[in-house]
Amino acid sequence: MRLSDHIHQASVLSDIHHFIECNLNHYVEHALFLRLLQELIVRFKQYHQESLSYAATIEIFVLLMQAVEQMLDGRIYDEMSTFDAQQVNQLQKLILSQREKVKEHLQRYKEQQQRNRESIQSYMQTIINDHHKLLLVRVDLSYTKGMHGQIGLQDFYQHIQKLRQLLKDQQGCFAELKGYVLKLEQGKDKGFHAHLLFIYNGSKRQNDTFLGQAVIDKWREIVGEGAIGNNCNTDKYKQRYRQMGRLALGMLHREDKQMTDNVMLLLNYFANEDKYDQSLLVSYAGMRCLSKGEYQPHGRQYQLKSE
Repeated sequence: MRLSDHIHQASVLSDIHHFIECNLNHYVEHALFLRLLQELIVRFKQYHQESLSYAATIEIFVLLMQAVEQMLDGRIYDEMSTFDAQQVNQLQKLILSQREKVKEHLQRYKEQQQRNRESIQSYMQTIINDHHKLLLVRVDLSYTKGMHGQIGLQDFYQHIQKLRQLLKDQQGCFAELKGYVLKLEQGKDKGFHAHLLFIYNGSKRQNDTFLGQAVIDKWREIVGEGAIGNNCNTDKYKQRYRQMGRLALGMLHREDKQMTDNVMLLLNYFANEDKYDQSLLVSYAGMRCLSKGEYQPHGRQYQLKSE
């Protein structure tokens, strides 16, 4: 495996995650193992905080780091090159001894994603049932590569919290917002980023392309230099999915079963168990990677038009 050339918290954690998985599934030659381990420890030390919650692979790495420091007994990390075969075998066996921990974490992740899917689909269906039409807008919010080194979990969390407050206030581009789904992720190349689906009252708001861009502009106000976004409601994007029969963005009428089905498929993306490698590997206690807005059904019953 090759470590990322761009060093930032998200990339370091991703590299560590893949390093542990690689050692769980393949034999890694001793010299390469030591070289990668030494570099990852040095990088990880910049970001490690005991108060943070880590994924299973990162927790295993912390155990590995502690074992290395015991072996070094106060010597610098460069001295790891003097470790003999027995010491390296001991470190590799430590990783292998934690295999069940990773399996259990992955299983819990898949079960949580299933619960998330059911929750957000039920949430969406409730809002659809209450409205003749809804305007659905999706954006992806992130940072330029040049900013990744300056954006850690704390910065990302603060930016997202400011965005959540704006969603709660429902002013400007968030007026007539009936709900939203927010997914927080991280990646080796993309750093910390967020996927959002906004659910507007379609009787009060139109022009989804404009709203998507307005949300990105608001993100730039929150973050400042280095904020970027992807507007999924452009005509080009929607036309591509319309041709495939999978359009799930723009104006949704309650009677449109095909588009409703497409929306439910889109929500699967927000709770996709196959995106484990992009899930947050670090978080604060109680921090939710997937969340939705609050919605109170108004209780009126509507009958769908028969075909």
